Amino acid sequence: MSKKVRLTIDRYSLEVPAGIPLIEAASKAGVEIPHFCYHPRLNIAGNCRMCLVEIQGRQKLAASCTVPVENGMVVYTNTRRVRQGREGVLEFLLINHPLDCPICDQGGACDLQDITVAYGRDRGRYGEDKRAVPNKPMGPLIKTEMNRCIHCMRCVRFVNDVAGVPEMGAYGRGEKTQIVTYLNHAVTSELSGNTIDLCPVGALTSKPYAFKGRPWELVHTPSIDIMDGMGAHICIDSCDGVVKKIVPRVCEPINEEWITDKIRFSYDGLHYQRIDTPYIRAGETLVPASWNDTLVRVSEVLHKAKRFKRVGALAGKLSDLESMYSLKKVLHNLGIEHMDCREQGNRVSAKDESHFCFNDGFARIGDADVLVIVGDNLRACAPLLQAKIFQAHHKSGTKIYYIGSLMGARWDMTVPYTHVSTSLDILKGIADGEHPLCAKLTKASAPMMIVLDSCFVGDSARHLQACLHAITDKYLIRQHESGVHTGYNVLSASAAQTGGLMIGFVPFDEGSPRQKNMDHDQIIAAAESGQLDVLILNEYDECHIRPHASCFVIYVGHHGDRGAEIADVIMPSVSFAEKCATYVNSEGRVQKTQRAIAPPGFAREGWIIWRDVLHALGGVSSWQTLDDLQQMLIEEFPSLKRPKNEFSSSWRPLRVSKDTSFSGNLTVFSVSLPREGYYVDNVIARHSRTMRACHIALDLEAGTASEVLHE
Repeated sequence: MSKKVRLTIDRYSLEVPAGIPLIEAASKAGVEIPHFCYHPRLNIAGNCRMCLVEIQGRQKLAASCTVPVENGMVVYTNTRRVRQGREGVLEFLLINHPLDCPICDQGGACDLQDITVAYGRDRGRYGEDKRAVPNKPMGPLIKTEMNRCIHCMRCVRFVNDVAGVPEMGAYGRGEKTQIVTYLNHAVTSELSGNTIDLCPVGALTSKPYAFKGRPWELVHTPSIDIMDGMGAHICIDSCDGVVKKIVPRVCEPINEEWITDKIRFSYDGLHYQRIDTPYIRAGETLVPASWNDTLVRVSEVLHKAKRFKRVGALAGKLSDLESMYSLKKVLHNLGIEHMDCREQGNRVSAKDESHFCFNDGFARIGDADVLVIVGDNLRACAPLLQAKIFQAHHKSGTKIYYIGSLMGARWDMTVPYTHVSTSLDILKGIADGEHPLCAKLTKASAPMMIVLDSCFVGDSARHLQACLHAITDKYLIRQHESGVHTGYNVLSASAAQTGGLMIGFVPFDEGSPRQKNMDHDQIIAAAESGQLDVLILNEYDECHIRPHASCFVIYVGHHGDRGAEIADVIMPSVSFAEKCATYVNSEGRVQKTQRAIAPPGFAREGWIIWRDVLHALGGVSSWQTLDDLQQMLIEEFPSLKRPKNEFSSSWRPLRVSKDTSFSGNLTVFSVSLPREGYYVDNVIARHSRTMRACHIALDLEAGTASEVLHE
């Protein structure tokens, strides 16, 4: 246990851990100390001097964020000297601050406004002209009004100490101090939008949200980030049925209080190129149709294909649990098992949760002393996880070893690491104990391995998993007082994959010597060769499929994207912001989205669409409402009834089949950057104008970027 000290704050006696800042101790006592630069997740700066307090026995007022607590300390936070000191600090801060509160996007949610009202004077005594500071180009996401800046350095500390991309700093002294990006370039971090939340005065605001609304006009709806497999907690702010902005919610185990730029700024993609009515193809043209006609057409096609069972289904990366489960029921009604939810054809094992989940949890990354990362481009798959690894290295000295392709400057990890190999073949040597890394894993007290699901592609996937499972059993498992430290963690790049694997949206006989049911790649190949009569795409838009003329394509989705382009029937569904739905993050943590806005036109939720298809086929559904369906899911898959703050941490030994040899050919890495770029790698982001601007400015060549940066 950490040592405790006892002190008195405004006559309140309390006991707190030794060494914490005085401002944090006051917060535990329920005493408010105003501040600008202090933030509990950032390093201490002591810039603003707003948190002044009086300490018994000391002549001068002290900044409470820079003073560690001591035993017997007596502190006063509301004496006359303290009030005068705070008034003086505010008076100096407001000397150069512009009087543009009526047009400032921070108005109504501004720390400077609130603190000035509570602790400032009612008038100033200075008549000098205010200074003027030119705005800085920081890219297509961050709008700058540097006249408002009070030099708290929160933004600088975030990009340096949390995001790990040291691209912002300060130059000058006194009132000539300015916050700048190096060489006036855009901030390239995928977490840069968090500086907007951190800025207490509106010097950094959201460029897409500028002049679009006021805080008191917005309706706040809690939801989940579905752009990657981490499931960060978010809040969707809407007004008049339109999403105005997305901001983070605090969730300590997953995202703390940060979110990625992709989920924060891609919301405008929800309002472009939406499908709002069913369509049926007539010749070369898609013609609007009624829901009744569409369901009749779909049932006719499926009845015809039922005889030969030549029907395949793919679930896209944004699919929710309810729609996949309902579609699975439709397929079972047809006697079909050709289905897959794994993005880009990876073949991660679905036999046990511990085979495809992030078993140790994101929060335990800081406990690892040796971390092995297997797979390309962790930074693009999960920027928040990359930030956690960066902090673990700098706070705990975690040693990082990387097996994968070299990414180059733009996508390289932001933390020092040892590059072991570009080939997966090295894992055979580690599994057999013939590599120097084996000794480091053996000596480590909490070794951890993170494997990206993009590794499990092709025929070598089975051999790769055998190697990884053997390494886990041999080197990674540790027994601790808090339980079993598994060490083996699979990171999914998709919000749908972990949940789909949990409910079995995969070929049921996969991996068996006599596998008959088709997986992702086999379904696509069959559709393109004419061996498939019907291809069902459930929010699947991430692959260029060229179906044979004889293959009938049924598409359920919310954007007119790749799936809709090749479809013979389109049934419009709703996006994550327009439905109550269940997702499972990479940890196996069950999460739910909430409906923030109404869906467009005649769009329906996916589970309703597949229920109606089942009825049109003459089947009987066991559910009529969402509650009925969710109850069925819980009864059939008990792991889905975990409390919301728990995840899949139960470890089952990874059994390697006796017929699996480590001598199988493992692949050299071929998957590196997202095919089209990080900012446009899903259907919502592709239709976002903001994400398109980011794609041009940050994903493509620097020569194209200048047009967007100085727009």
